[in-house]
Amino acid sequence: MTLIERIFGRRKEAQQQEVFFRLLSGYTSAHYSHAGGMYEMALIRAAIHSFASFCGKLEPVEQNGYKYSELLKNPNELVGGTYNFLYRVATILAVHNTAFIVPEKDDRGNVSALYPILPTEAKVVRYEDAAKPYLRFRFIDGRSGALELDKVGIMTRHQYKSDVFGESSDALSATLDMMAAQDSAITQAARDSRSLRFLAKLMGPLKPSDSEKLQSEFYDLNLRDNKTGVAVFDGKYQQVEVINVKPYTPEEAQIELINRNVCTYFGTSLDILQNKYDENTWGAYYEGQIEPFALQLSQALSRILYSEEERKRGMCLMFTANRLQYAHNRTKLDVCTQLLDRGIISRNEARDVFNLPHVEDGDKYYIRKDYAEISELGKEQKEEVNGENNIS
Repeated sequence: MTLIERIFGRRKEAQQQEVFFRLLSGYTSAHYSHAGGMYEMALIRAAIHSFASFCGKLEPVEQNGYKYSELLKNPNELVGGTYNFLYRVATILAVHNTAFIVPEKDDRGNVSALYPILPTEAKVVRYEDAAKPYLRFRFIDGRSGALELDKVGIMTRHQYKSDVFGESSDALSATLDMMAAQDSAITQAARDSRSLRFLAKLMGPLKPSDSEKLQSEFYDLNLRDNKTGVAVFDGKYQQVEVINVKPYTPEEAQIELINRNVCTYFGTSLDILQNKYDENTWGAYYEGQIEPFALQLSQALSRILYSEEERKRGMCLMFTANRLQYAHNRTKLDVCTQLLDRGIISRNEARDVFNLPHVEDGDKYYIRKDYAEISELGKEQKEEVNGENNIS
């Protein structure tokens, strides 16, 4: 049995009437993946890689249960760990503005694996024998499969027209054209600068065929495999001038415009892309990009991992990140000191901030005993004194 059959089953779609499921917006309920070209741009790939790398560091935590503790360590047999799973989901979402996660279930109906998929087409459809709408996928090799819509984890960016899918990245098209034109100009200028160019004036009028012959002779003598860098010519030429080709240098304003457009679209900055950020830059990036991703992924996976009854009991999946790991050591020390002696974090949680290993009994919580209400000041000392007097 193939992986697609394991996930989608063997529904014989060709034998059933299929119609588009009309959404509230009336917009065509289909998604097409044609944004792969922008991933080939170096700056855009850097922005997406940075985003996906940070998302890959998120840690899944089950709330009110341990039903999928092992699954969360290894979501499927292909990715080899949570980091790779999250990295792929984040990359697909950043490129296509829509990411799909589908479950594979065992014989008892429990989710045994989670797969981020990259279809060429996704449509919300309704089958004549089904009460619920389905999401039908078509893949690059022509195969297809369908799952009930509420059993698919869907994440979106820039969602507007469709009730289900995110918008395309057409808003970035003008910037992509500028980037392509700039790269092409730089490449062509580099090629031109490597070749010698001459403007030669002949001694007298010649037939076009003779001019072409002299051109070829001059080229064969001076330009073809010329290892000396010296050009020679005889009396047939009245004047020979070297044409200097200036290398193309993009204007700084144009480069800044491209960088700003890309960074704005992906909600990042050059400091983040070049790993030069401080705790304030990281905090802003986390709240603007990583935290929304974690929240949306938590909701998408909780819907397909837990039943409605389990979700009502508070069972859900959360993705957390230790933001203090990106702070300065002084900030880490101050925060850990303040939170540790107030019983908010344990010793092991404080050691996590400094990337230190856990210790035995490190999960205990402690609190300082020198806090008291103002109205209670002095009472404890009086009680101690009275107690000592009674003992004596």
